[in-house]
Formats: sequence, C-alpha cells, structure tokens
Amino acid sequence: MSSALLHGLHLLLLMWIIFILESHAYGDIRFANTPIFSTKTPYFWVKRSDEVIREDSEFVYEGTDTIESANSCFSFHINSLIRHGIRYPGLKWIKRMDEVHEKLTKAAINSKSTFIEKWANPFPYEKEHALATLGETELFALGERFSQRFKLLFEEETDKIEYFVSSKERTSDSRKAFHKGLTKIFDPDIDDDHNLSLPVLDDSTLRFHAGCQKYIDQIEKNDTALEEYFKFKDGPELKSVVSDVTGRILDSGVDAENLLSADDVQTIHQICAFELAFYGKSDWCQYFEQKDMEVIDYLNDLKHYWQKAYGYKLSSEMSCPLVQQIFQRMDNAVSDFEDGEDSSVGIFRFAHAETLGPLYAALGLYKDSEPLMANNFEKQRNRLFRSSKILPFAANVAFVLYECDTNSDEDDIDETEEESIYVKLYVNEEAVIIPACGKILCLYTDVRRYYSHFIDACDFDEICKKNKIQDHDEL
Repeated sequence: MSSALLHGLHLLLLMWIIFILESHAYGDIRFANTPIFSTKTPYFWVKRSDEVIREDSEFVYEGTDTIESANSCFSFHINSLIRHGIRYPGLKWIKRMDEVHEKLTKAAINSKSTFIEKWANPFPYEKEHALATLGETELFALGERFSQRFKLLFEEETDKIEYFVSSKERTSDSRKAFHKGLTKIFDPDIDDDHNLSLPVLDDSTLRFHAGCQKYIDQIEKNDTALEEYFKFKDGPELKSVVSDVTGRILDSGVDAENLLSADDVQTIHQICAFELAFYGKSDWCQYFEQKDMEVIDYLNDLKHYWQKAYGYKLSSEMSCPLVQQIFQRMDNAVSDFEDGEDSSVGIFRFAHAETLGPLYAALGLYKDSEPLMANNFEKQRNRLFRSSKILPFAANVAFVLYECDTNSDEDDIDETEEESIYVKLYVNEEAVIIPACGKILCLYTDVRRYYSHFIDACDFDEICKKNKIQDHDEL
C-alpha cells in the first residue's frame, strides 16, 4: 500500500473519529424534525414551517372537471380549537428524570456515557407545565399562518375575533402569542398587548374531562381501562427495547439485569424528546434506534387511543359540550350572515391534548378499521391514529364556513339559497374529508345533521353519571 494511500486512509479515519467525538459532544440530532414523540412532538416537526401558504378565504369549487361547473365560495366564519404550544415537562416527569439520572450515575457506565455524570436536569420544578419560549414562537407562527391562509376573511375584521381559554396558564399564554401572530400581518407595528381581545375562561367546554367524574374514576385513573397499554408495556417488543437501551448505556461487564425498568426507558425517552425540542439535540437520544422509537410510539398511541379517543364511547360522548358550542356558534354565524348582521369572523379556543383527542373521536376522524391492541403492533404500522401527527403541540382543528355561488346545474352544489352554506374541516391546516359527506366540502346542514346527537341531545351530567363502563363492546 502506497504511503499516499495510507496517509489518505489515516486522514479519513481521523476525520471519522472527530465526527464521532463531536456528535457525542454536541448531542444526538438523528430524530430532530421527526414526528415520532407522540404528544411531545413540536408542531413544526409535523408541518413544514417554510411551506407556501395558499390563500383559502375564497376559492373556486369545481363539481366536475369542466369549467362550467365552477362555483365561487367565500368564507365568512372560522371556528377553531388549538392545543397549547411546547411546554416544560410535568412535575412527575421532571422528578423521574432526576431519579433515572441518579440511578445511572451510581452504575458503572461505559466511556460513551460519561456525559451522564455531568448532566444536569435542564427542566426546573418551578417551570413544570409552563409554556416554553419555543411554544410562544410556535403559536405566533401558527397565528401568522392562519392570517395568511384566511387573509381576506380577517382583513380589517380582527376586532370580530373571540378567544376562549382553559384555566391553565399555558393556554392563556398560547392565545397571546397566537393573537400577535394573527394580527401582525394587518398591523406590523403591534409590539404589545394593547390590541389583544380578552378571552373567555371556559373549562366546561375546554377541560370537560376534568369535570366528568365517571371518566376520571373509570378511565383516567383506572389501570383496567388501559389493559392494552399495560399488556404491550409488559410485552416482548418493549422488553427488547429496555434490554437494548440498557446495553447501550452500560459496560458489557456490568450486571445490567433489571437495572432499568420500562418506566426508566420511557423517562430517558422523555428527556430525549424534550431536550431535542428545546435545544435541537440530546445526548440521551443516542441510546435509541429507529425501531425502538417505533415501539415506544405505539405504546404511547395505545394510551391515548384507549384513554382519550376510541377506546370507550365515554371519551367522545363527554366532548358534547364542546361539539355543541362549536355548532351553536356556527348556527349563529350562518343566521347572522343570512340576515346581513355583524357576527364573529373567528372563534379560537386554546386547550389540551385531552380536549382534541375526544373531539377527533366525536367527529369520527383517524379511526382505524381495527382497534389498536397490544397484539397487533406489526399490523398497525400504517395506522391512522398516530398521536405524533394528530396531537402534537399546537395541534389544531378548524371548521370554516363558506357561501358558495349556486348558479350551476350541477348536483354537487344545491341551488336553493338556504342551502348555499358549505363547510370545510381543517386539521393541522390540512383540509380533511368530512365523514358527514365523504368530501372535503360539505353542505353545512348535512354536517350539522350528521353530528346532531352531540349538538341537540347533549346531557353532560347524564353522560358522566357514574355506572359500570363496558369493555371492548364500546369500541
């Protein structure tokens, strides 16, 4: 082998060693921008922040492929629910992070893991559940995107926007950031809260789960209701992850058996998720491979599916005060619009994953043909219910009402004046097919009729009256 070639190989080897050392020194970034952290996924890991926003205040609806069928549609009201932005971990998780860190510093870790000894928990107890600065940025950007997408609707009408928040400070802070982003495009000089509409505090519709004792007792705090979650947690897939993660952390000569539990590995996963979201890097992420992330992602989806969505009918039924309010306010907007009266052009509610999950179930969105179970991980790899994509921080749902020109002979657009009101449903800024009509654009009357049992027959007290829940026959 020539000296030049040998020198070149040595140089490549040196560059590789430097790359490895630097990757460990500055943290693992492999999973950044990857929607695989369940409800701890940043919004702009699901949506591209640099995508071109298409104005949708007005559009031309084409019932067929011929230009003669085109109908102009003009928006006049938007009714939305938005999850708060990126927040600090809850106190339970912060304490677990400290406990796992202490456990590992007492173990004989290998040279790749020396950072653990020097690591300090970056999430202080006093910040638990508080909206992070990055969360404010997230909601500000989302507000800007809404104003760009519905510019003609909001232009000169920002005083006709209403806000609702829950009693949690992170929703109020999210609303402030969103409002600034929404109005910035119309008034670039806004630099304080002087133009900020006061919100309505409404836990009855935004934290309905906290007011439903039946749900709290029989689902939220009942391990039996999460049987599938715990089966998978104790199953072979997660045991393999625990074994692999433990092996990557500890020296091969160390007795690693039972050192780390499934809860410990979930906690390391949480540190990885939050550090990656806050700082764009985390040394803790190096202990996971893609296959590990997919297993933990499914574990989290099992919990949210059974606790917040399709596992039990109670989860969707208890959301009826929210569904009822959304449609009653849209009823009012339709009535005012037809009578030529002023009304709100936008209603924005800021709440939680526990609010959005039941709403998805009530609307029939992201429902898989088979329930998520502990024994069908492989079969559900292409599942619709994927919390990382539908319940990230700043996840949002929006109904948009349109008046569509009815000068057409096509059946797709009804020709009567009272049937000229249509609706689109957006989830995370994407128009989705509405179950009521199987299309993206539906007659409002059809959609309202489809969900009438939530709107006109909502008896929250009766729904939440304590009695024995049924098991899988409530799917």
